Amino acid sequence: NKCPREIQKAVFRRQLIIGYSRQLPLVIHCREAHEDCIKIILETIPYDYTFHLHCFAENWYWADRWLKTFPNVYIGITNLVTFASRYELRDVAERIPLDRLLLETDAPYCIPKIIFIALLIIQCLTLFQNVFCALDIHILVWLCMLESRLLL
Repeated sequence: NKCPREIQKAVFRRQLIIGYSRQLPLVIHCREAHEDCIKIILETIPYDYTFHLHCFAENWYWADRWLKTFPNVYIGITNLVTFASRYELRDVAERIPLDRLLLETDAPYCIPKIIFIALLIIQCLTLFQNVFCALDIHILVWLCMLESRLLL
């Protein structure tokens, strides 16, 4: 982000104040700034105010920290959890209490791995249709299913 960090913090504080003063639901997307976000929230609104931590993509350390600091935080997990490389996020999804978990799509930005693979295959088929025209569609489907099992 090209916006200076101090301006982002000031704007975040102001948004929290506006939302809280009007008793609005808060949805917070904290990215690579968990320490700052937690500190600003604690300084700005009551710690027990209910809010949604949108598109959480970190490890259990941060999830646990949010849950222990804010008794009414709900953590949103997106389809990023379907990517094999996001093993730390899978750990969060397995450990977070179900009554504090929100499932999100965040479409079209976070698509499930199987759909991502299917889109790549469609792109390849479109680009190289002459090469792939001899492929049996059943083999293609089977390969997609096999790939999804390996990645999940």
